[in-house]
Parts: sequence; structure tokens; C-alpha cells
Amino acid sequence: MGSIPATFKSVDGYAAVMADYDRILSKWTVPYESIFIPTRYGDTHVLVSGAVDAPPLVLLHGAAVNATSWGLNVAAWSQHYRIYAPDVPGESGKSAAVRLRRDGTQEIEWLQDVFDGLHIESAHVVGISLGGWLALLLAAHAPERVRRVVALSPASLVPLKWGFIARGIRASLHPSEQNVRRVVRYMKARPTDIDDDLVQSVGVIFQHTRLNLHRPRLLRDDELRQIHAPTLLLIGEREVICNPVKTVERAQRLIPNVHAEIVPDTGHALNIEQAEMVNRRVLQFFEMG
Repeated sequence: MGSIPATFKSVDGYAAVMADYDRILSKWTVPYESIFIPTRYGDTHVLVSGAVDAPPLVLLHGAAVNATSWGLNVAAWSQHYRIYAPDVPGESGKSAAVRLRRDGTQEIEWLQDVFDGLHIESAHVVGISLGGWLALLLAAHAPERVRRVVALSPASLVPLKWGFIARGIRASLHPSEQNVRRVVRYMKARPTDIDDDLVQSVGVIFQHTRLNLHRPRLLRDDELRQIHAPTLLLIGEREVICNPVKTVERAQRLIPNVHAEIVPDTGHALNIEQAEMVNRRVLQFFEMG
């Protein structure tokens, strides 16, 4: 418990977040295993679904949340793949509460340890937001590990918007239901379509965890040019963390084998707002080779 304060505001807060984690997980519609694997940054918790002999698919979630955020996707993907969804260290999951520097070096070491611990030589990788950055980072620096990569609403292809950061800070400092609803509404393209269950979970996270103000660094031009795995990049037309047009333009200019597009009438949480479309597009992309 000694490392918990790095992420969580209190021991009781940690318990509250873990209880909400289990509450969300209880709504998953597919069987899963919950395992821990050792890494140089402490034990990493991984949710595993799908047939043991199916090809591996690694899912990397966004900042502040955890692996349970893939609930609307795992049922479709686990019919074809062995799903491995780790909790990123230092976020609101069950992995060690060790906050990585977000300069890329520690993240690559952690990802390599996760693959080794799971006995995965190479896999398809899907990441959203912070996880999109992690997926592209892995594809650039450990290309032998990545078969195909999907980046959804990826962070740090272009600078993050300060308005997005300011809203997160405000909700973390004053986690009232009104402020949490404002953040959820801001992140979605259809602000009237607010899921009370999502608000509850985001509220628990803002109330009991410390916001990590270290932003992932921008991926360099040379790193993007090193990504030779077939890449699918999807970003919402109403993305709030960064400029979607500039994100697509930079990806198309620098990533050798990329298909990048802007999804109409969609905000940041692509895998939730457009779950059916994302599920279908990802499977089609993987089936191409």
C-alpha cells in the first residue's frame, strides 16, 4: 500500500476506485481472467479474454481510466482474438501505482516487459488517447512486437489543447457531480447523450485519484517514420484534446503505411461513442493481413 498515494488520494479512495472497477467489470458480457505479471515497474494487472489459441490483441486504454473502459469492444474482438488489456501503471487500475515519466523510455520498457510476461512475441495493438500514443511508440521502437496498430484519438501527434487540460484540473480539484458531467459532456460529440453510469465512474476517479499532469511528449518525425506496421488512425471530427485535421495530416505525411481518417459527429471517446463502427473497422483492418 506504500505506493498507492502516488496515484490515489487515500487508502479509502483506493478502495472506492477498486470497488467501482469491479462494478464495471461485472457488466462485461464475456468471460475473462484477471492476472498479474511482474515488470520492472511493479506488477501489472491484465484482463484476458478470448480463446487461448487465438491470435493476440493488446488493448491500451487512455489516461485516468483503466482496462474496464474496453467493455463495449471486448465482446466483438474476443470472438476472433485473445484479448490482453493491461491497466497502465499509475492510472486508476489495479497495476502498481508507479507513474511513468511519459517521455517514452520507461513506457517502452514497461510494454516490452508486459509482452514478455504474457509470452507474446508479436501482436495486433489497439490504443486510445494515451494508449494510442503508447501503441504508436511501441510500433516505432519495437517494430518486431507489432503486427498491425490501431490508434484511436491518439495523444501527442500534435500538441494537446489547454482547454481540455484545464477542465480536467478543475474536475479533479472540485469533483462535484456538476463538474464531472461538464467534463463528460465536453468530451462527447452529442452532449445530451450522457450515460449516468459513465458519470458515476468518472466521478469516482476524479474524487479519489490525483490527476497526472505530465503529458506524453510529442512523437518525433523520425519516430513516426519508423512505424512500418500497417496503421489505422481514427479520430473524431469533434475531438477536444487536439486538432483532428492536423493529427491526420501529420500521420499521413510521416507514417509510411497509414490509413487515417476523421470520423464525423464524434468526440474523444471513439470506442464508446462509436463502439459498433470501431469494432467493425478494427476487425476489417486486422483481416487485411
